[in-house]
Amino acid sequence: MTDNRIVAEGAPNLRDLGGYPAADGKRVVCRQVYRSDDLYDLSDDGLAGVDELGICCVVDFRTRNEALLAPDRVPSTVKQTVTIPIDAGRLMTHYYDETLNARKTRGIMVSVYRALASDFQPAYRQFFALLADPENIPLLFHCTAGKDRTGFAAAMFLSALGVERDVVVGDYLLSVERLREKYVEGVDYDETTKPLFQVEPAFIDAAFDIIDSQYGGVESYLTNQLHVDIPLFRQRFTE
Repeated sequence: MTDNRIVAEGAPNLRDLGGYPAADGKRVVCRQVYRSDDLYDLSDDGLAGVDELGICCVVDFRTRNEALLAPDRVPSTVKQTVTIPIDAGRLMTHYYDETLNARKTRGIMVSVYRALASDFQPAYRQFFALLADPENIPLLFHCTAGKDRTGFAAAMFLSALGVERDVVVGDYLLSVERLREKYVEGVDYDETTKPLFQVEPAFIDAAFDIIDSQYGGVESYLTNQLHVDIPLFRQRFTE
């Protein structure tokens, strides 16, 4: 895996998606597309560091209520913030469910990822349309934790560039350690709710299973469902 973490106090899951090996022996370009958790807790120093990235567009996958409870600290370079709300599973509503057990919690997460692939195609179609506009680059996209809604978006972006699936999954799994401090109570307090605060291979695999079984594989899914111009994306985001 690449050493792609961006050190910004208050956004532990902020990282550059560049550097990964892509199609045709190329690599994903750096300093163009970033994934992150929310920007609410950015310290002043953290915000100054993000300013240096020159981000033009922020894409926020959170719902309106999530954004109101934790409004982003937006870098001064940003020209537009686009909200594309994805409400897949309302995960935190399960946190206080006394009937939960570890198996049920993992089942909830698997269902969330299936929904991301099948039910929220218009949202991810809009995301890729924003990426296709050079005026929006560099672009940062995020949700609250930067692991589920954002994790699926990152997986699709890297897949569009021809990054091998094991590498895509490896990038996805980096959120485990990046979020440990942010969600230490949820991760360490109860094994039953732990999957709500972390990522596991089975979760992203569930999304890929839907893509492979119902949509003919990831390139077909990207092209036909998300309307991604794969050759154009590879020209712009690999070198």
